[in-house]
Amino acid sequence: MEVFLSVADASRILGITPQTVRLMIRRGTLAVTARTAGGIQLFRRDDVEHLAAERAARRQAGPAAHMVHMVHTAHTAAVESS
Repeated sequence: MEVFLSVADASRILGITPQTVRLMIRRGTLAVTARTAGGIQLFRRDDVEHLAAERAARRQAGPAAHMVHMVHTAHTAAVESS
């Protein structure tokens, strides 16, 4: 059974503020999987945990790995938009 998380739950798992989670949604880093009848955004727990693991791995790899990730993300976005 799939487990869904709110913005607040996702922010706790990711170790960031709810505002940063909303920024990640706008940037396309975290996809909203569902909404409640009241419009609350929900995320798959697996997606949030995967993102948390990626963020932890980048922190351990250091600043150079972060720059490689940023360049790759920018390149991928440019290719997809063309």
